[in-house]
Amino acid sequence: MRACIYSMKGNFNKDIGQGVQRYMYEIWYNLDKIVTQPDSLDKLELGFGNNLKLRKASFTLQSLSHDFSNYDIIHTPAPIMYNPPKRGKAVTLTTVHELVMVPKDCEYLERMAKGQKKSPFDFISSYIGAQIKKQILNSDYIIVDSLLVQDEVIRFGVPREKTFLVNIGMDDRFTQGSTEKPANPDCFTIGYLGALSIRKNVQFLINAMKELDDKEVCCRIYGKKSGEYENLVKLAGNDKRIAFMGFVPEDQLVQTYESFDVLVHPILYTGFELEILEAQSRGVPVIVYKNGIISEEVKKYCFVADDPKHAASIIAEIKKNGYNEKERQAAMSYARSFTWLKCAEETLEIYKNLA
Repeated sequence: MRACIYSMKGNFNKDIGQGVQRYMYEIWYNLDKIVTQPDSLDKLELGFGNNLKLRKASFTLQSLSHDFSNYDIIHTPAPIMYNPPKRGKAVTLTTVHELVMVPKDCEYLERMAKGQKKSPFDFISSYIGAQIKKQILNSDYIIVDSLLVQDEVIRFGVPREKTFLVNIGMDDRFTQGSTEKPANPDCFTIGYLGALSIRKNVQFLINAMKELDDKEVCCRIYGKKSGEYENLVKLAGNDKRIAFMGFVPEDQLVQTYESFDVLVHPILYTGFELEILEAQSRGVPVIVYKNGIISEEVKKYCFVADDPKHAASIIAEIKKNGYNEKERQAAMSYARSFTWLKCAEETLEIYKNLA
């Protein structure tokens, strides 16, 4: 067997971010550790230049011209616009993370949601989304990272027997060490960590804070100051309990989670939300939004809030009575079962079965 996992240059960088980018790095790093046969697995990074637009354009051109015919498996760790044309008899395998959001999670839809005018680039965004879906359908097999995405892919037309469910995971820093946290008598900390986009629904958390008439709680929102940042700051107004903390470096993620007494993660849609499991692996209770579309295996041990007022009451209950230790241990043990090594081992088994 000879397999190739490929993407655009820079996407296998450990520090590029969370989500899909984290998956690209971790799947390669852990596969490389467990593959024992020399030269049976290659990482291929195509594209050049420091400018993102230049890298995307050069990646496209190089992918079209590159000869993949020496491989048995060509694995794309995130959907792109097409399958490699020069692939010989190689089997194509694509990992799909969020099918519903592929054509929708574009700037033009966010502008439309705000009632703003269309842009001349909207057609291009829509076209790219359609082509990505076409590529998914044209792949020989699909890896999905949650039951939710598997159901979406099947509804979209991919036969179930051509799909493989492989959950993503966490690295060892989240699953090791003590999770005992000394109480902070000055501030019961409600946290959020992630992007500040419309889809993340962070206004839900701010509105929950408005429902909490308690000066001994504070809210710490971590994420790059982009997307909905300005609107969220306006919504928070003069509430000094709410602070926007900016981006969290990789080496500070664990201690950031551990600084929370409760994590509120009210996302509207996600294929697999690793932040939920990362927090639970550190013993932190997590509240999600009832109407948010989250895969069952991810929200299994979450508190589910109907609305911001309900979320506020859950927070008040945890603050008053603590996080039930039996529930905490069950959530923590479950969350820690999702590891990148397990993800890589299951992926390698798929390679062997398809080669």
